[in-house]
Amino acid sequence: WRYGRQPGVGGLAGRAGALMPSNVWISLLTEHGPWVLLVFFLLFKDHKKDETTRAALHRNTEIIIELTTLIRERLPGRGHVRGGGNGE
Repeated sequence: WRYGRQPGVGGLAGRAGALMPSNVWISLLTEHGPWVLLVFFLLFKDHKKDETTRAALHRNTEIIIELTTLIRERLPGRGHVRGGGNGE
C-alpha cells in the first residue's frame, strides 16, 4: 500500500474522516484489520440506498396526492355542487 492508503478505499476514508478522527480509523485497522473498512463501507452504501429509496417514495407520494386531488375535483357529486346545481 503506497502512502499508507489501501487501494480503492480512499474515497470512503475521506468521506468518513469528517465523521471520525483519523486516529480512530488507524486503531480500528490495527486492532481488527481491513475488514472493518468493508463493514463501514457496506453500512454507508446501505444508508445511501435507504436515503434514495425514501426520496423516491416521498416523490411518488406527492404525485399520488396530486392525482387524487385532481380526480376528486373532477368527479361529480362528491358532497359539493358544481355550477348551478343542475348537473353541470
